[in-house]
Amino acid sequence: ELCAGDAVSLIVKSATLTDKNVTGSETSTKIVLELVGNSSGNYLLELNNDGIEIRDTKVLPAVLAITGVPQAVEHIYDGTTNNAAEVSLAGVSLTGFSCDDTASPVLVSSSLSQKNASLRCGEAGKGDVSCDVIVKFSGASLQNYTIDGLSADGTYTFKGIATDIAPRTLTVDMSKTVIDDKVYDGKKTIDPNSVHFSATIAGVVPGDDVKAEFISATMGTKTVGSNLVRVDAKLVGRDVSNYALNSCADTMSHYCSVKVTKRQVNFRDLDLIVDSYPFNCGGSMDVSISAKLPDESEYLQYDENGTPDAYYIEADNVVFYKNWEGKYVATITLKFWGNDQSNYEFIGSN
Repeated sequence: ELCAGDAVSLIVKSATLTDKNVTGSETSTKIVLELVGNSSGNYLLELNNDGIEIRDTKVLPAVLAITGVPQAVEHIYDGTTNNAAEVSLAGVSLTGFSCDDTASPVLVSSSLSQKNASLRCGEAGKGDVSCDVIVKFSGASLQNYTIDGLSADGTYTFKGIATDIAPRTLTVDMSKTVIDDKVYDGKKTIDPNSVHFSATIAGVVPGDDVKAEFISATMGTKTVGSNLVRVDAKLVGRDVSNYALNSCADTMSHYCSVKVTKRQVNFRDLDLIVDSYPFNCGGSMDVSISAKLPDESEYLQYDENGTPDAYYIEADNVVFYKNWEGKYVATITLKFWGNDQSNYEFIGSN
């Protein structure tokens, strides 16, 4: 009991929890009291030096807030909706920590809204596809906090993160394509029936329907010899829209060679027209000889535009003699000429 007029007050000098962490059960608080005031030196506080212990204290968790959102870079088509490998959590964090407590986000999963490619080859991203990113947080002191928005399993879902799905690039090997030898026909194009097309595709997702289909084969020149051929093909199939070639082109090409042999012209297939006249006053004979390929013959060839070859046949020399029957017989030497003459071969005699 204080004497009249003394100025003495009782204050809490300190209050210390026996356990700072959230435990879910009650803990105790040790309180140390102190007398203060002008007359406090005249009094003695009869308490345990350790202070007063209060046992009904409970430590409540502090509340943390999630800031930032994940970022998802372009996903390459792989037949699934899993794009976890393309997600970054660098911008995601928690705020509201006490002291030096920290925690880090951990990616649980990320699922795309579709599996098929949303972009064409080489097209810039448009963000037409979304993904839902599920994260959890890891930290030694997280038991002392609650995080706004966590689900019952302790995860948080970021919904509708924009991204894109690009087509998968394929490699096509057509090196085993073989072309049969060709008889000269005046054209650069190759008959599809003589092309033994072969293509091996690397990079197709198992179960997808994608294959290479032959389009055409074209020589660099139509002439006889060993000619370079460009074989063109394209990708086809149910899932072809999810794939692309390295060049982003619609078609692919392979170069190989083909042997073009001369087209044979048989003497017996020629039309020979011989016009003869009686001896003139000088004792000579006027002779007119012409030679040509038969109309609609298989021998004279035309290019893709319907232009015939420059290939001509004419009589170069005519010799007459009288046979044992007293008849005149003509020996005719033919001449072949023209820019395309080297592509033909003359055979036979008559």
